[in-house]
Amino acid sequence: MTEAAMENTGVVEMNMTSNDAAARKLRINQQNYLIACGLSVTQDAVQRLSDFGVEIKGIAISDNIAYLQTSPARFVPGVSVAASVIRNEGVRVRAILLGAVLEWSEPA
Repeated sequence: MTEAAMENTGVVEMNMTSNDAAARKLRINQQNYLIACGLSVTQDAVQRLSDFGVEIKGIAISDNIAYLQTSPARFVPGVSVAASVIRNEGVRVRAILLGAVLEWSEPA
């Protein structure tokens, strides 16, 4: 198939060589490492928040970054408030703890 035909049809021909297999394995290992790092950050942040009595309402990992919905956590050592927005229902706060993003609501 010509290069122009492949561009028009979206068809990609692949002949797997040992270099391709090695590159694929490397990409898989890198992705697995990033996921493991995201899980480790999540575990460390959850442990710290639990030690200080902060309620964890939800956890999500997106693009290897942990996002935690919590009760207010300004008092936890290591929490760095990144942003806050005043809304009708109160103040929405985003902060960072050990590489994880925390989010909670506070009364206005």
